[in-house]
Amino acid sequence: MSNVKLFKKTDLIIVFILVLIAAAGFFAFRIFNSGEGSIVRITVDGTVYAEADLNTDADFDIPGIKGICRLKIKDGTADMIFAECPNQICVNHSSISGKGESIVCLPNRVIVEIR
Repeated sequence: MSNVKLFKKTDLIIVFILVLIAAAGFFAFRIFNSGEGSIVRITVDGTVYAEADLNTDADFDIPGIKGICRLKIKDGTADMIFAECPNQICVNHSSISGKGESIVCLPNRVIVEIR
């Protein structure tokens, strides 16, 4: 058997410091992005298509690159209820209401985000 150490004391200190930095970043992100959002921003291919108040009921037919996406804003949540795209990931996504949350339809290049 050899007397080779797997970790040195300095290795453990560096790992501990990196874990602390990662935890601090995570909690800072949670603190600054916490709370309820109030604005829904819809962008298509990088251009702002519309903005709406999250507390009003509205429906949007969003012309995407590959077809139409339908967004429903109701009871303080935004939900993609229809999309003309093959994978339907955006339609299967849960409703969003918190600041910083988003729904993305990649084939249509549509992003719905709460601000």
